Amino acid sequence: MAEEDVLREIAPQILAIQNAPVAPDRRSSLAKRIGRKAAGLALLPSEWTPPFIVIEGAIYERWRDASPARAAAFIIATVAEIAAQEARKWDARWDRGVTVRSSATEETLSERGSNDSVELAADYDGAMIARAILQVFQRFLSDGSPGAMAIVVQARVPHLALGHMSNEQRVSKTINQWMWEYEPADKPGGRFNSQRDTPPDEALQLRPFGHRPSDFTKLFRKIGRWCTRLHAGRTHLEWGATVDDLWLFQLDFEEDQPEKGVDPTAFLRDGDFRPPGELPMGSPFQVASLTGQAGWRKIDKAADFSADRAGYPTLIHITGDKFLKSFADGYDFARDLEGFAHGRVVCRTDCKASGVSSLNLPRTHTVGSVEAVSFITKTISDFGAAGVSAENLCFILHKFIPSVTAAWAVARKDSQIVRVDSLWGLPDGLQYLPHDSYEYDVRRKQQSSERLRYKHAFLQEAPTGLWEVVRVARRATRWRSLPTPDLAEVALRTHEIAHRLGRDIQIMWFCQVPEETGLQRNIPWFSMAPAEHSPKERSVSPAKKRFVIRSMSDLEKAAALNKAGYLLQLDPDDPELFRSQAFLDKVIAVAKDRDFPVGLTGSILGHAFYVIEKAGVPVIALNEPTRSRTRQRRVFRKLVRDDIPNKITEGGETVTLAEIAKEEARAALVGKLLEESYELLAADTPQDVTAELADLLEVVRSLANITGVDWSDVQEAANQKRVSRGGFERNVVLLETAWPGWLAENRQSARFTIPLGQLGQISEQDGTFTVPFPSLLAAGPSPIIRLEDGTRLEITMGGSGVRVSPVSEKNDDEKQAAFEF
Repeated sequence: MAEEDVLREIAPQILAIQNAPVAPDRRSSLAKRIGRKAAGLALLPSEWTPPFIVIEGAIYERWRDASPARAAAFIIATVAEIAAQEARKWDARWDRGVTVRSSATEETLSERGSNDSVELAADYDGAMIARAILQVFQRFLSDGSPGAMAIVVQARVPHLALGHMSNEQRVSKTINQWMWEYEPADKPGGRFNSQRDTPPDEALQLRPFGHRPSDFTKLFRKIGRWCTRLHAGRTHLEWGATVDDLWLFQLDFEEDQPEKGVDPTAFLRDGDFRPPGELPMGSPFQVASLTGQAGWRKIDKAADFSADRAGYPTLIHITGDKFLKSFADGYDFARDLEGFAHGRVVCRTDCKASGVSSLNLPRTHTVGSVEAVSFITKTISDFGAAGVSAENLCFILHKFIPSVTAAWAVARKDSQIVRVDSLWGLPDGLQYLPHDSYEYDVRRKQQSSERLRYKHAFLQEAPTGLWEVVRVARRATRWRSLPTPDLAEVALRTHEIAHRLGRDIQIMWFCQVPEETGLQRNIPWFSMAPAEHSPKERSVSPAKKRFVIRSMSDLEKAAALNKAGYLLQLDPDDPELFRSQAFLDKVIAVAKDRDFPVGLTGSILGHAFYVIEKAGVPVIALNEPTRSRTRQRRVFRKLVRDDIPNKITEGGETVTLAEIAKEEARAALVGKLLEESYELLAADTPQDVTAELADLLEVVRSLANITGVDWSDVQEAANQKRVSRGGFERNVVLLETAWPGWLAENRQSARFTIPLGQLGQISEQDGTFTVPFPSLLAAGPSPIIRLEDGTRLEITMGGSGVRVSPVSEKNDDEKQAAFEF
């Protein structure tokens, strides 16, 4: 094809995009042409992002397939020259050069930033743009990535700060909750809720109020509101701030990304769920009796929680020396294991030798019978090379236990709260992966708190038998991993075991085991004494950069970093590292040598957290709250009967108590008398009236006691007053008294009925108001007083005391209740 024809075909594939909202189905088709990055930019108002030109992905495909090489070079040179000419048409303020950015058609959010971006100086030309495009194309081709590569040529902005803003599932529970951060994350960003803000004006540039984090947050709230109003789902943006303005460089939608995860509740490997078979007579393997008498920790510990042995997994075991003897005699171990586990064997190791940790000892994945025998042979050899004799080794075997969820639970014998951490799949996943945390109150038999985290992955048996890290479907990342009934069983049984044994205990559980296995639904598996974690509340200093450790080679790189400047964030991607003591030893060595704290998103109940903290390295649980929350806290601050706190603690709640000083006790009881009197006013039934009168009587008795007056003397004085002056049974109101004049008629005292509200009058003297009690207790409108500045205050009385409220509008009730002075 002639070069003129090629030019005619490719010129329409170099676009100046018109920025406008696009429906989700159109976004998808647009992304297939110009890449996801460019499609996101096309949605932004033109005033919010620097101008840009897009070279379609079809140009990449034409270059990739061009032959000879001269034709490929002509394609890139041509599109680069056209792009340069178009960029020169931008107005004079865009004079700081351009950025040539990749925009892959199949790029996912997790892959953003993995492709190239090339910045070019202000004196760029077509040849410079061509070299940048060629660099992006060649990198994409060599990586073997799917799809095509489009190119964005965008005006370069000299920024003072760069960063991200997101409400993706991984950072936010709801679409209105956002997080923003700087890039690099060398200072703190912020979190906010955008629900009540208004979007920015699309016709105006974005301008923060300043460059403080709080200034950025104010503007980000408005941008977040604009994003949610697109109704396009969760969003990720990249931003840059100049001296005066803030620009958006990227807009991605989580829902536009391909779904690569699985439903974690339905990911059990298809296989043989039959109960294990019987061992043949004379087999060297022994069936564990679970009586606590085997002499091996991992078997005897099972006796602690297997009092009800129905449905508990069958364990078989053999010591290292016995295995070697039978192996030398030519015994067919594989035959026994095949009949026992039907090709799904898991073999664990226990060791009695001094100086060998009982944690993270070697174990297999799900293996066949021959592989299990090979594992035992190799493990005996490896330990022998380290000076551990075969008789100090025991191999415990069982058929693989399929479980939807794994959990760690810790119960303390003197506490009613059980802590439970859970994650789908196998227990080892809890060491390094995000998980859920619960607190369960065994007295009230209900969950008292939960922390459902974003859980992107879990460890589970793959079809090959290997235990692999599996990605969670996006929609399921914040699902609850342990159903409430299973949480209750795990917590109650863990607490029962702790109470029965008389000691604190931490137990590993397999949960939601399929019924067809014949096993219990929730199986306690391993126990240990809970670790005493450091009481210090640790957080990550913004000055410390996070260095992610995914492999042993990353630890080698970490050993060369500047001392005390980093936090090692453990995120191993190889399942073999999840139980590797060598990995933990290397982490501890590097952390101590370079003075680095270690960050974990795994459970604080897991072995990794325990081992690192025990070694004296500061460990920061990155997903844990910085302080413990008090649940259902209620503040009373009131005088109560002496035995009320005991009744509350018997019900399982904690109480905080204080005492009134002796010299203030009389005043406190008079206040209590007022409180109980108001409760008597609210009593309706005879039973309620009786109860409130009893409370009043008890307060009066206590007043006699604290003032040193004998109660019998009080009763005698009351009787004498009743005889001499009467009681209060006829509701007699003394309105006034006077001495009669010499001409006054000799008449009897007048008597009539008046409302309670008129029993006393509000008085004022020198700006001080006196409101009589009857005015506060009477039915009808409450009294209102006017201050000199015109402020009107309504005075009311309730069970907690006197309330003073401003009155904003005059109404008929006020006219009736107000008192003029």
